Amino acid sequence: MTISHHFRGAFVFASVLAGFVTTTHAAGNNYTIELGAQTYQANNAVSVDQFDADFTGYSPQHSQLYALGENLAYIQASRAGYTLQAYKKQEIFINAGRETGQLYADINARVPPNNNRPYAIDFDGYGIEQTGIGISKTFALPLNKADTSLTITPAARVYNINRYREIQAGGFAAARADGSYDIAINTVERDTQADFTFPLGNSPSGMGYAFDVGANWQVNPALQAFAKVSDLLNFNSIKNAPTTVQTINSNVNQFDADGFLNYNPAIQGRNSRETYDFSLPVKTHLGVLYAANSSLVDQLGFDVRHIQGLVLPRVSAAWVKPFAWLESVGVGYEAHFEAIDLAVNFKYGGVRLGFDSLSDDNRRVEFLQVFFKTDL
Repeated sequence: MTISHHFRGAFVFASVLAGFVTTTHAAGNNYTIELGAQTYQANNAVSVDQFDADFTGYSPQHSQLYALGENLAYIQASRAGYTLQAYKKQEIFINAGRETGQLYADINARVPPNNNRPYAIDFDGYGIEQTGIGISKTFALPLNKADTSLTITPAARVYNINRYREIQAGGFAAARADGSYDIAINTVERDTQADFTFPLGNSPSGMGYAFDVGANWQVNPALQAFAKVSDLLNFNSIKNAPTTVQTINSNVNQFDADGFLNYNPAIQGRNSRETYDFSLPVKTHLGVLYAANSSLVDQLGFDVRHIQGLVLPRVSAAWVKPFAWLESVGVGYEAHFEAIDLAVNFKYGGVRLGFDSLSDDNRRVEFLQVFFKTDL
């Protein structure tokens, strides 16, 4: 099981992200056709296989538990600076307090507590699946300096929301030395695929649109800077969205013979089907590339991605034309998830993969991207 299996329960953390793919442009009046796919899963707390399972080995590397997922498939055509794209993507983002994950791990260990311990509960996560189309146009801005250039690429997308799920939870829990737990938590959950029989209503349906923008600045022959902002402006609306709001107060008494937690909860809440309007968080990606042209490396880079408090700094190196049949090879290191990525580009496409461990049991990052392009 992986985090792409969606949320499972109020404290199970799960699936989805991917931005508008970097546009490739055909030279002159030729068309460039590109097909690509990507899958990416990362978290800083447990192995990928444990993320929506028992949380065995829970040990977040930072003060917050972050999980990020991006799955994407697309086809696009480019000509004279214009790009038209059809795509399907999944996006997930989870931000939870360290103690929230610890509570989930402790309960799933199926060992009654033997000391008093408080847990602050703070969970915020969403997953969305889209099918849509996008169009972008690259504009070259005039610069009065040789060997420099600046391009701006605005993009617009419209999409159908195939599935949306979000969970927010806040409150506290406390383990007791007598083997019980006290829980007082407020939750809000929306899920377009929920088994929601009351109140009855029409099936959920949703649409959204978004505007992105990219920029590329060739500062001088050796230095290039770039920026991409995805979902800079976006709006999403789901009709008849199944929504559950709850207040949970539990007096947990015991673990049964199989180690499962038994409790008699007092739950107050309401179900509704409502029109839900929301925006997705803005994602930014900034970076610089330096043409070192040394005997050791051809290019050095530094870039940073940011989404809702999660900062992903990365350094990279690349070698151009290491062999006649290779356009380039590259390696990168991302510091937050401590992941390595390797890239190989050929004349008509490329492959990029990433990981933080070669061991399946310990791997917290899995990333694979492939693309193919050709001029017509």
